[in-house]
Amino acid sequence: MTMHKPGLASTAKGRKRKNLTAKDLALSAKEDTIRAHGCKYSMTHCLWINAEIFPLRVPPNIELFGSERWLSPQSIEDGVKAELFKFIPEVDHELMGYKNFAPHFAKGVSGIRSEMVSDVKSCAGAIFGLNPEFFVRGYPRDTQPECRTMLVNPHGEYTKFAPVLFLHPERPNKDEFLKTAKLVRVLKVALFGKSSLSATYAPAPKTKAKLWQLRNTTPGMIAAAAVVAIFVLSGDKDLYAKGEKSNILYHQYHNYYRQRLMTGGTWAQDILTFFNNALFPETSSSHVGPDTTDAGTSHNSWEEELERAMEEGGNRPAFQFDPVVAPVTQCSESIMDPPSASVTRPPSASVTRPPSASVALPAYYAPAVAFPPAPVTAPVTLPSAAPIIAAPSDSISSAMQDLTLAGGPPLVEPDVVGAVPPKPKPKPRQMNQALRYLLYY
Repeated sequence: MTMHKPGLASTAKGRKRKNLTAKDLALSAKEDTIRAHGCKYSMTHCLWINAEIFPLRVPPNIELFGSERWLSPQSIEDGVKAELFKFIPEVDHELMGYKNFAPHFAKGVSGIRSEMVSDVKSCAGAIFGLNPEFFVRGYPRDTQPECRTMLVNPHGEYTKFAPVLFLHPERPNKDEFLKTAKLVRVLKVALFGKSSLSATYAPAPKTKAKLWQLRNTTPGMIAAAAVVAIFVLSGDKDLYAKGEKSNILYHQYHNYYRQRLMTGGTWAQDILTFFNNALFPETSSSHVGPDTTDAGTSHNSWEEELERAMEEGGNRPAFQFDPVVAPVTQCSESIMDPPSASVTRPPSASVTRPPSASVALPAYYAPAVAFPPAPVTAPVTLPSAAPIIAAPSDSISSAMQDLTLAGGPPLVEPDVVGAVPPKPKPKPRQMNQALRYLLYY
């Protein structure tokens, strides 16, 4: 009878894995290279890829920065194909003809999309100035007023011109579209890690920006930040091309933002410069391609007017929203606090903030309380101290904690101190009768 030795199969299996041939190693390296290209493409160009366009061997003849690229689904697809030949190094062009290029490239694209969503959601409270509990998986954010005011138009409908994408949501203006500190924070987290929101941040050696040797912002990065911001504030569980619960057309939104940034002329150049100055101040260089009313006919006429202004690229007036309740708590839109915005504090409560602070939160101060003297013998009850909320902190964890302390219980519980009576004098001990006899007799 032969006894089965546990672990023998696994040992044999492990030995088999180690005995890889040169061909196996070359194939594994090829697949890793393809996935790495997919990861970078997802962040710099588009969060989605249609795997059916592969294999590719010849680039289509289309102008990447021309408006005709965005005229039809076919022209958009041709633009993606031509873009891939520009994006992937020439030495790796032959990989696009590899039969398994599509699944490995798509895996890299979807992997970075999931990572970006996870990283942004983990510190969304600090990014958007809202309660961090809103961003726990399963929380009904779509019913939370603070989140909805950042997403919907005055008629309660989702729109690609979401208020969160404007510097002044109550007065959406095309010149301020996508030019917000919130989107800068989204990209900071995605490219440099979650700790990059802290003023004491020290660059890590393995951030995506360093691994991919990024030197400036691309239209795809900004489009990705806008789409992820909208998704994180929505009630959808996963970022698909179309929201399962909200029906938001995330992929179409991404294409629209990218189209405007690639064909928007002076406005697009200004937006890219804004992000480059914030994310890559030492190495950035902005490059944008060449350029290319009846208000009562539609209840969404403000969106139509804004879209027309984006297309024309001219100076259009601001478009007034109907009165909308602003979020209860909101971060400042300035990336760096201007000198004129400093708050005068008492000397004992003064806090000096470094100029590079990335998260700006409102500060609260506890009033001074004077207690009258109490008799020594009377019990003294110390009233509970007023809740003290720290001044704006530059770390992510502290910033998130600051958002939830305001409504919490007092930080110091009341103490009751009573008068302590003096100890009685000890009574003299009685002398033992036998000991007394010995002493006196």
